[in-house]
Amino acid sequence: MKFIMLVGLPGAGKSTFANTFEGYAIHSPDAIRNELNIHDIYQAQEVLDILHERIYADMEQGKDIVYDSTNLTPNRRKKFLRSIEQYGYEKICYVIDTPVATCRARNARRTGYAKVSDEEFDRMELVFKQPTYVEGWDRIIKYSEEINV
Repeated sequence: MKFIMLVGLPGAGKSTFANTFEGYAIHSPDAIRNELNIHDIYQAQEVLDILHERIYADMEQGKDIVYDSTNLTPNRRKKFLRSIEQYGYEKICYVIDTPVATCRARNARRTGYAKVSDEEFDRMELVFKQPTYVEGWDRIIKYSEEINV
């Protein structure tokens, strides 16, 4: 059983890449926001709680999982990895390494809640830390092929 977490800035192409994993259960906060019409920034934790509950439920069933979100900080990644240890999954991190200028250009073309403000993008770029094996990964793969979205 495999657990794949995607890591990357908004507009990196994570969701496009996630959809290449045939037969995997793909979980993303964006999908939950759309499904439940939750677009208030102050409900971000509620969305993450739902996301995590759904991932745990699929792990109970032994499904292969893709976690499609920015996942920018080591503490958040490490905390989640600890929460899934009992399931016995291989934990794989894909860093979607798209140039920042490309991410910004894609983000600028987005509309509605999916578009991150320039200030928020700047903050996300500042807090982003590359994943390390200390976090609990079995494998870390840098995916640097430019993804067309």
